[in-house]
Amino acid sequence: MRKGVLSRSVPWILLIAGIALVGCSGGGGDGFIPPPPQFSQADITGTWDVIQLASGTGAGWFRATATFNGSGSITALDNLLESDGNTVPGPLTIKWLIGSSGLVSEFDNNVNTGFHGKMSSDKKLIVAVQTLDNTSVPYTVATLIARKRTGTAFSNADLVSIPFVYHLLTTGTDNVWEYGSGSTDASRQLTTTSVTGPSGPIVPPPPNFDNISVGAAGIVTLAIDNTFYGLMTDDKKVIFSISGDNTSNRYSLRVITVTGQAYTQADLAGIRQFMALRNTTPSPLWSYGATSTDATGKNGTYLSYTDSAGNPTPAPFSRILSSTGVLTDNTTPVDATFHGQMAFNKNMTVRTNTNAAGRHGLAINFE
Repeated sequence: MRKGVLSRSVPWILLIAGIALVGCSGGGGDGFIPPPPQFSQADITGTWDVIQLASGTGAGWFRATATFNGSGSITALDNLLESDGNTVPGPLTIKWLIGSSGLVSEFDNNVNTGFHGKMSSDKKLIVAVQTLDNTSVPYTVATLIARKRTGTAFSNADLVSIPFVYHLLTTGTDNVWEYGSGSTDASRQLTTTSVTGPSGPIVPPPPNFDNISVGAAGIVTLAIDNTFYGLMTDDKKVIFSISGDNTSNRYSLRVITVTGQAYTQADLAGIRQFMALRNTTPSPLWSYGATSTDATGKNGTYLSYTDSAGNPTPAPFSRILSSTGVLTDNTTPVDATFHGQMAFNKNMTVRTNTNAAGRHGLAINFE
């Protein structure tokens, strides 16, 4: 995995900080539409599990667990691992600051590191994007997710007999998206019943191809794929995971959403923040901002938009939400590659698609 900013004086820490992101003042100049003041520095204090997927020259993944004190400084770091095998943290010189609108900034020795991220309204997640290296082409960019430890107890019972949908983005040798569906049985054996990529349907693995487990702290693992490392949300309905290794040079970020809820089109109404990562041509890019969808839940506009290439704000859009939570595009012309899923508790959506420039991407929209 690329070392860049992250792995020099504070290797992995910058990475984790990346998730913390930019804009502590709470203004909106960083592309976010600020909600009424509701966040404080106390929302950062505590222990966070962090995962990151990087795309470009330094493709790879990173994960760690960090503890922050009341001033936002890291006081402890555990569970560090990068896809290249690095397990050694640098000096603990990183600080996360949060503004009243939920924008989180990171400072390394009092220097703003330029990350872009947002805390969720329930204060349990931070989703972020960042540029790790812009000196080598293709640039190395990343998306990061941090989940706060709140004391919620997890157990393997949380993974028994659940239907799910997943969306995935790979980097390295393969720079494509994928989505699929499946379920677990009473023994937590995984069966995937459908898989689709940019070229169409893919033959899924055989039934019971792996066994999924979760520890008391909400860390999710697989029995066979020992590179898989996931974070289960407090509501136990979403898992964010990384996987892959240097042997195949194929790394992935996967968002698994539990299904079984009933949805109506109006569930899409409202304002949501988003973070997205796109691969290739000629360099990968990130984007972030906010969208607003009208009361029907069908027609949306971008309230703000920023990406690493300086592109203009996209045009208004239209989406269709099925009764099972599947998202498809309804904009003219329709993007047939667009496929998404609303989370069980309706506070998040995830989607994959290929844009007009041929970039494969994954986006997370959240309240």
